[in-house]
Amino acid sequence: MKVLASRIILNEIKKMPPGRAFSWRDLTGLSLDEPRIRAELARLAKRGEITRGGRGVYYVPSESWVGPVTLSDEQVVSKLLQQKRESDHAVFGNDRNEINRLIPTGGTLFYEMGLTTQVPARKEYKSSFAYSSPTLLVRQVQMEKYRDLSDTEVRAFLGLIGLKSIANENFEGVLQGFYEFLLSAHITCRRLRTIAALMGGLDGRRALTNLEIFESFLSRSKRSILEKEPLWDKED
Repeated sequence: MKVLASRIILNEIKKMPPGRAFSWRDLTGLSLDEPRIRAELARLAKRGEITRGGRGVYYVPSESWVGPVTLSDEQVVSKLLQQKRESDHAVFGNDRNEINRLIPTGGTLFYEMGLTTQVPARKEYKSSFAYSSPTLLVRQVQMEKYRDLSDTEVRAFLGLIGLKSIANENFEGVLQGFYEFLLSAHITCRRLRTIAALMGGLDGRRALTNLEIFESFLSRSKRSILEKEPLWDKED
């Protein structure tokens, strides 16, 4: 029976394009239960007939002129994120994409926001699962607290928290970049203050402290966005 199960799974895997990441959930139409599929995938990987790319993630390498092509970290993380969403949907029966998403942090966040020109050697993210490699790190955190915030609002809040961590660069330039990010994202100082209050704790207090620094910068540089820009709340 084990041999037959392996053959059934291998036949299905051969229908997939080389280099595509898959998990046991991609094989649920084979009339085999989850434990059997998981066991057979592990067995096939141990025999070298498929390759393990990450926890529960497998693939058949595509070939290039230099040899087999491995999955990128981004492909593995994308599949892990998909699996987490599918798993939560099976348990909770609702859409949890607001919780199961990737949020850039640290140098990755600052680079994406335009607050630094330094390209991070290792990409960093927060999510509801963990992953680690030499080039990419996903820290597992309680993402529920960000449920009601858009991706842009989370980036703005985390960016505000970390402003002082890149103060060794041209800090005025960093604050200018943060100002431009908020303008393009249509996020007001009032909204940031509200988010900081909702988050509370050390992060909330740090955000409020840095918001005072940012507003002082706006005042010193005689920027009038709080009054003249229609997207900003005049009461800020």
